[in-house]
Amino acid sequence: MNTTMYLGIDGSQPARSVTLEIPEGDRGTEATIKWIRRLIYEGVRDPKVNRAALSIVQNAPAHDQAAEARAIYQWVRQNIRFTGDIYSAETLRPAKEMLDFRGGDCDCINGVLIPTLLESVGIESRLVTVAADDSRPETFSHIYPQANLDGRWVAMDAAAQHAAFGKEPAHVYRQRIWDVHSSAYEDVTPGSASANAARMSALHGLGQDDDGGGFDWSALSQVITAGTVGAANVIKAVSAPYAPTTTLSPTTAYRAAVPGVAQASYPVAGVTTSGGSSATIVMGGLAILLVALLFLSK
Repeated sequence: MNTTMYLGIDGSQPARSVTLEIPEGDRGTEATIKWIRRLIYEGVRDPKVNRAALSIVQNAPAHDQAAEARAIYQWVRQNIRFTGDIYSAETLRPAKEMLDFRGGDCDCINGVLIPTLLESVGIESRLVTVAADDSRPETFSHIYPQANLDGRWVAMDAAAQHAAFGKEPAHVYRQRIWDVHSSAYEDVTPGSASANAARMSALHGLGQDDDGGGFDWSALSQVITAGTVGAANVIKAVSAPYAPTTTLSPTTAYRAAVPGVAQASYPVAGVTTSGGSSATIVMGGLAILLVALLFLSK
């Protein structure tokens, strides 16, 4: 297989390309990840990419890496189009080319661009490859990044068909986690305790299917304390239909003005609580947990 990499890391215009032969299977994946690491390394040191990353998170609250990660994710979703590789060649593009080209597949969007933007603003990232194709259960067929947000690894897959912040692939045969800064990697068995912990961490990281048809996890990380005389009940809340005392507040729009890019707004819903009986809140919480368990068991 040929892998075409548009490097451009020497500042040449137009960007020079390099074509390499890589093996099939896991060896080919490992060779591709090696080049992805190099492109991330070069990208975070590129002034153009760094300026873009800073512009994207400009209106996110300072010292709030979760808000910065969400701002990056939403900007990529709104401004970078999923586009297939060059015919017959696996294609990698550096972040600065992605900012100009505005398109790419999961290798480019998830593998290179998002980790580069995250690391440019100080957010640790790592890569995950999965075998999710029923016809090729042993072959890694998709890659996505995770961001380390307050000790939790949150999925930031912006290249999936029904992508959402914090959403992991629903069914995989194999899963491998790759370090961005070294050659280290770890195989995780789907369904294992560590894999389920990673999945729960990602779901806790907020998100909803863009088509509106998925389950809304956007308020799952909000904690509501229901006080009674001599007791307090802490539960997870999702939205008003399940917890009547919880309502979504007006959305707050982040605006990211990137040089040469029209401004884009993306809402981030907050959660507020109003008064109500503790019994109502507890029943709402039980309903939420039941729905969540049913969802995760699928």
